[in-house]
Amino acid sequence: MAAKIPLMLSACLIVKNSEKFLRRCLESICEHVDQIVVVDTGSTDNSIDIAKSFGAEVYSFKWCDDFSAARNKSLEYAAGEWVLQVDSDHVLEVKKGFDLRRALGRARQIGFFIKEVSILKNGGKQLLDRMLLFRRVPGLKYEGVLHEHPMASLISYAKNKGIEEPFSTLDSVRVLHYGYFDIEQKLKRNIRILERGIAKEPMNWHYRYKLLLSYESAGEKGKFDNLLKETFSLMERNGHRGISLAMVGIAGIVGKWMLKVGYPEGDAIEFLERYYRATRGKDLRIALPLAEFYYIKGDYKRTFDILSLILKEGYGPGFIPLTEVEKSRAFRLFSKAVEKLFSEDDRKRILKAIGML
Repeated sequence: MAAKIPLMLSACLIVKNSEKFLRRCLESICEHVDQIVVVDTGSTDNSIDIAKSFGAEVYSFKWCDDFSAARNKSLEYAAGEWVLQVDSDHVLEVKKGFDLRRALGRARQIGFFIKEVSILKNGGKQLLDRMLLFRRVPGLKYEGVLHEHPMASLISYAKNKGIEEPFSTLDSVRVLHYGYFDIEQKLKRNIRILERGIAKEPMNWHYRYKLLLSYESAGEKGKFDNLLKETFSLMERNGHRGISLAMVGIAGIVGKWMLKVGYPEGDAIEFLERYYRATRGKDLRIALPLAEFYYIKGDYKRTFDILSLILKEGYGPGFIPLTEVEKSRAFRLFSKAVEKLFSEDDRKRILKAIGML
């Protein structure tokens, strides 16, 4: 009997009533993968038939308000050496002439960040680097009831194996994301799941950060204000220990609130500096409110230094969502600081070097 040829790449999806986008998604991935695993969480439309028409293996899973549970179920059926995480509202784009399977066969890494381009209702775009392509290593699992990811298990595996550079970016591949066309319904679902998550894990900073963003997007001002004050109090009682990316995001939101209510400058700067140092100055979410407080204080040099670093080296990790509004605020504040500090000739030189002229 001939030996079974090992599979290189398994695409794993979870779907529910996804017929609007699913066909286009599967058309985009089918030529690049060896296996398509679809975990259906209760579709009543044609999603299952569409998936089967592309040769997908379809499995049922009872939805339990936990995206990681559904994702982990899909991993149980994946047979490839690598896994491509796909959402039904994704369209995969692979650069012409690029052989994805061959590239993975030669790769030394255990995971690749892929650029996700979200198409917004207003015609704009939001760019994120997401860990969507990774080896099916022992112990691989997703974590988080929402905005789930496998990073903790991948990092643990890399440490155990002594892999110094386990991750990279794959510029020849990207995904277009059309999910924001149904943002209102998704926000309601996300808020429900995150509220339940916090009820079970009150100190989960990731859930708190994502719920704050969801309340803000949904216009739930009262709930946003209450959660923000409660979370700020928890951070203070926790002594700001074990600073994570989610805590940095929360601190940035707190910083914006401090600016709005006229919080004492010294206390605000002390709070924000703690998180700014943790990011080595390379996260706009915390750098911008800190720079704004220094500007209010009249320390234009410190404002200039903070924003100069951000504008030269990037706004922060590519997997953190940032709005164009925040980037524009950073440019405007930097320009104001430059105007306060330098002569006209020096201003032109500095602004040109930073790409503002």
